[in-house]
Amino acid sequence: MERKERRDFVVAGRASTAGGEFDRVSIHGDGHVDGDLACTELKCHGKSHITGNVKASDVKVYGSTRIDGRVESEELQVRGHAEVGGHLSCRQMEAEGVLHAGGPVTAEEITLKGQLNVKEDVEAESFSAKGIFKIDGLLNAGQIVVQLYGDCQAKEIGGEKIEVRKKGFSWFKPFSHHLEVDTIEGDEIHLENTRAKVVRGNRVTIGPGCEIGLVEYHHHFHRDHGAKVKEAKKL
Repeated sequence: MERKERRDFVVAGRASTAGGEFDRVSIHGDGHVDGDLACTELKCHGKSHITGNVKASDVKVYGSTRIDGRVESEELQVRGHAEVGGHLSCRQMEAEGVLHAGGPVTAEEITLKGQLNVKEDVEAESFSAKGIFKIDGLLNAGQIVVQLYGDCQAKEIGGEKIEVRKKGFSWFKPFSHHLEVDTIEGDEIHLENTRAKVVRGNRVTIGPGCEIGLVEYHHHFHRDHGAKVKEAKKL
């Protein structure tokens, strides 16, 4: 049986195509794909709209991309603006621009240096953020490291090791950024500039700038003199 050769879809101006299987998709102008898209590589330097699902080994967004369906990829890199309507699944995700996800996000490794907005849950092995995020559901990862370069928000946070630290001093907004969350639960927890209703873990450190309703801990609890904790309970 002969192997079907996959073609490229390259846009340098304005063009549209039906969905299908491609080798390389590169958009430098205004591109429209009507339907599902499967390709080895998707690069967007301009403006693009894909009405279906995307399955690709490598997705890079430098311009503006809207995908109405779900996305499945090995690597996703966003340095522009990307909107995904459905489930976003990838092995490695790096967002230095703006990424909106209407469905859940699952990945092995997430690195955030821009802005991330997710309407549902985020699940990863590691989550590293030096940007801004708003997660309407649960952020769950084995290791979570957040440096507050802006105000961040999640409904719940769970993980083995959770670390939230304030950004360095700024004359314009000294230590003003916070993480807002209902519940944080993990094994080892270190928090700064965090507002939470409940924090629960084995070893819990509540650092400066925190406002916590209830802390429940098994082995160790430390509260900085600059933190507010209404109640602490050893389990």
